[in-house]
Amino acid sequence: MCKSSVESNFLHFNSTRYQPSKLIGRGACGLVYSGHDQLTNAPIAIKKIVVRDDFCAKRTLREIQIQKAFRHDNVLGIIDLIYSPQNTTLYCVIPKMDTDLGRVIRSQQQLSKLHVQYFTEQLLDGLAYLHECCNVMHRDLKPANLLVNESCELRISDFGLARLAPDESASHERSLSPRSNVDEDGDSILGNLTSYVVTRWYRAPELVLSSRQYSKAVDLWSVGCILAELLQRKPLFPGKSHVDQLNLIIDVLGSPEPEALEIVSDGAKRYVAGLPYKLASPLGKRFPMACAKSLSLLKMLLVWDPQRRATVRQALNHPYIALDIDPGCAGCVKIADSSEEEADPFVALQREVVRFQDEKSHEKLPSNRDVSPTPTGNTSPASSQWTSSQHSLFAGTSRPPAAGTSYVGGQAQGQALGADLSKDKTGQGNADSITDSELASRMQRAL
Repeated sequence: MCKSSVESNFLHFNSTRYQPSKLIGRGACGLVYSGHDQLTNAPIAIKKIVVRDDFCAKRTLREIQIQKAFRHDNVLGIIDLIYSPQNTTLYCVIPKMDTDLGRVIRSQQQLSKLHVQYFTEQLLDGLAYLHECCNVMHRDLKPANLLVNESCELRISDFGLARLAPDESASHERSLSPRSNVDEDGDSILGNLTSYVVTRWYRAPELVLSSRQYSKAVDLWSVGCILAELLQRKPLFPGKSHVDQLNLIIDVLGSPEPEALEIVSDGAKRYVAGLPYKLASPLGKRFPMACAKSLSLLKMLLVWDPQRRATVRQALNHPYIALDIDPGCAGCVKIADSSEEEADPFVALQREVVRFQDEKSHEKLPSNRDVSPTPTGNTSPASSQWTSSQHSLFAGTSRPPAAGTSYVGGQAQGQALGADLSKDKTGQGNADSITDSELASRMQRAL
């Protein structure tokens, strides 16, 4: 995109601190541009959201209310918010990451067992912060929503579907959702099916069966699907419809026991009961190269009954991860409930931006949303094995960066997963336009 085109898209962008450079992505509610923070000299991304109607305003309000509070290495926070009332546009400034996990998985580069373990560890660490500190259900975890940089640092992103859980005291407390037998995509296991939806591949069976009740356990199912995809380099349940999705899950896990379907509707129970009974397929045959510990964790995550599915704490304590952390060390946060806001969502959105700016003005730093939390000093099996691995993620170093090490401009110590991932031929940052094949070759040179 030429400079004049970028400038025309930022006519009402009232900021001298952030300099947008090029378009790097498109989302459901707006565009994403790469840019530069002239105060901190750090690369950034600017998400431009044109708030066209009440629905978009409410969704945007809910997303920034949740995301602005995050302070964790593995969760994408917000650096700044700029609102333009002239054209009802919100500019959300966030840390710049190189790519997403989906592109890494789709590339031709082989991922070592330590790659898989390290990505899984970070995903669970970030999810523990969301569940236990922020009481947030993400509800849309998938590889495309997990951003990574050249040092293999991972951050959970895209909180458009995130919601506060109703009860902080129980990870598996069931939450009532204003759903019928039709989900956000308009699909129903009992009625007409709409077109293919990618996110369906990572949905827990209780959502596939259009349950009115679900909990934080839906995120753990998604983690299981992502782990499986890392292990075999392709989706485990690539369903083309809700019916196909259900059949694929049954092919792997076998038919569910009646008690596992306690929270789904009577119609969904009758539908499942009418299907031919199947036994579970051994995961070892599907993942012959996976280690026993990774398969053990996978079995704990891919469970029909959400009450029996592993919590994020149980997953972190599993021998495959064994990450002894206390997410509370980053500071538990209180997130506002958007349902109590101003009736006019546009007014509420403007007030939220003003509130954000007021909070930021009281911070000692220009913004601490792009500064990682203090390291906890805890280690895991993944971080303790770098010295003996021939496929270290961090070329030229004996261990991964400590928790709290932020990637800035591609100059972090121990550049890996493509030591020149963020460099073009002129030496300037240009990670935005790399192809999957380029990513694969650069990863290969780093391993």
